[in-house]
Amino acid sequence: MVRMKFSKFFIYLFLFIQCAFLPAFAKAESSIVIQHPKDILLFADHLFKEGDYYRAITEYKRALFYFPTYDKKDLIRYMIGKSYYMGGKYRVSLDYLAPLTEIRNDAIRLDIKNIVGLSYLYRKDFTGAERIFQEITVEFPKLENLDTYYILASMAMFNQKKFSETKDTFMAFQKKFPHSKFYPLAKKGIEESEAALAFSPRYVWLATTLSAIFPGAGQAYNREWSNAFVSFVFNFTLGFLTVYNILRDDFVSTGIFGSLFVTFYAGNIYQARRSTIKNNQDYIDQRINALNKEFERYKFQNHESDQRSSGHFERLPELKLQIVTSY
Repeated sequence: MVRMKFSKFFIYLFLFIQCAFLPAFAKAESSIVIQHPKDILLFADHLFKEGDYYRAITEYKRALFYFPTYDKKDLIRYMIGKSYYMGGKYRVSLDYLAPLTEIRNDAIRLDIKNIVGLSYLYRKDFTGAERIFQEITVEFPKLENLDTYYILASMAMFNQKKFSETKDTFMAFQKKFPHSKFYPLAKKGIEESEAALAFSPRYVWLATTLSAIFPGAGQAYNREWSNAFVSFVFNFTLGFLTVYNILRDDFVSTGIFGSLFVTFYAGNIYQARRSTIKNNQDYIDQRINALNKEFERYKFQNHESDQRSSGHFERLPELKLQIVTSY
């Protein structure tokens, strides 16, 4: 009985406190009024500088939500896109920054194009990367690190397998920047481009025809001697057993060995065709991988998200710009 009285007492006390103080708390909370987007953006910038990019994104988006007609909302979108980029979300970063590449502020426009170009490279959109980096070389011809953007544009072009144009670009680079640290890379690029241009691919139709006429001949044409030997032995053996059982009028064995012969014969033709295509592609890929590997020796100043990138261009040159965002 006493325990029940104590329980009721505490319940009533809790309800009294709620009724007495909750309106005051609500009034205090409602009195916090955001007068200007700068009130939010200064904190967002602080989070960005601390490397807390996703909380910064939340604050930037909060500013856009509360002030949808703010005249400097493009600057906010710029910081959202940059935060996504620093966090390794390159596709989302492009969604925000790609529409802003014509912004008037030169320093910010350069930073945007730098990020957009690098995001294209990270995503292996080499056409977009080439276009952006070429725009930078045209719009900002007096950049201290202009050679970097010439090289980035050339590497994007090379990865599109535009070997003739890439060779000319690297040769022009050597003349324009004879003392650049990228000069050896340009020389390597010329060599790899020439090797790719000089490559004579094996004809797929010829490999297929040879295998159809004589099993294993297509593999021999591709210099795959072990595959050629195996293909010849299997097809010859199965063909012989099929004919042998036909002559014996053994239709069951003929059906079994005949089915196996047709399967191996068709597989021999398909394998010769597929192998020819793959070998041709592998040689070109080796040239591209060799130059990309050489390029990665020149990496400097990385950001934390680069550790999660994949493929070539894992860590690329970044601009060290002192951007002052005036909200």
